[in-house]
Amino acid sequence: MAKIDEMIAKYDTLNKRTINSYNNTDPTKTKKYLEYKCKMKVKEPNLDTRGINDSVKLFNELLPYLQNKDIYSSEYDSYNKLITVLSKATQDKEKKELEKVTNDEYDILVENDKFLLLSPKTHRASMKYGASTRWCTAAKSNNHFNTYTRSGYLIYLIRKKGRENDNWNKVAFYIKKHQLFSNIEIYGANDSQYYGGDFLGSSWSYYDAMNIITHINVYVSSHAVVAKSKDKFNKFKKTVETLDVNDIIEYAQLGGDVEQGVKDLVNSLNEINKTLGTLKKTE
Repeated sequence: MAKIDEMIAKYDTLNKRTINSYNNTDPTKTKKYLEYKCKMKVKEPNLDTRGINDSVKLFNELLPYLQNKDIYSSEYDSYNKLITVLSKATQDKEKKELEKVTNDEYDILVENDKFLLLSPKTHRASMKYGASTRWCTAAKSNNHFNTYTRSGYLIYLIRKKGRENDNWNKVAFYIKKHQLFSNIEIYGANDSQYYGGDFLGSSWSYYDAMNIITHINVYVSSHAVVAKSKDKFNKFKKTVETLDVNDIIEYAQLGGDVEQGVKDLVNSLNEINKTLGTLKKTE
């Protein structure tokens, strides 16, 4: 007898459609969670079928983070108990994922015995260094992080010896690409927006605050210069790549000095290569 037929016969008070749903959403080949779902539904009739399916699926995904992997044990004999354990396991998983953040996922602007000033380059790094704040850029959903980093520069300030309940222990700075130096958005750990004067008058010393703002401006301006140069290079590259040979042939047929033009182009590219070669030797 197939397992689903066995469950239909054993739990005859349950709707067959419900049991079929439990069976179809069981991620294991042996359908090892099928009877657990049936038991839970009998024990707690008001439970939502989809809720049970999703919770058991999550249980299976979180097995590496669970001490007790036997879902039929007394530790999981109620839905609330299951949810409690899954919540903790989810937190453990997220914590271990954030521990995997590598150095190339953020830029360090300044690090000393007082604070760490960095710019997260990935959502994972943003979550790690923005932990315990209300910043949308550090939330699990990365939509806001991507939006902010596409249109500007995101920088986090973290006090190493945090003062209890101090909203300035972590500070986020955001500068839009088209507003360099003119406007820096500042957010405390509670995600309230502040202004430069607020930061200079905060629990950070005036000297440290000015030092931090200076480093932010230097970092942002240097990246802006690089971005501008990159745009120019990409435009040049695109122009070369989109050259149509047929246009060149047509120009030659009309009497144009194509040969000299090609030589000039080759010479220009060779000069670029020589300059790049010189830069590599000096690195």
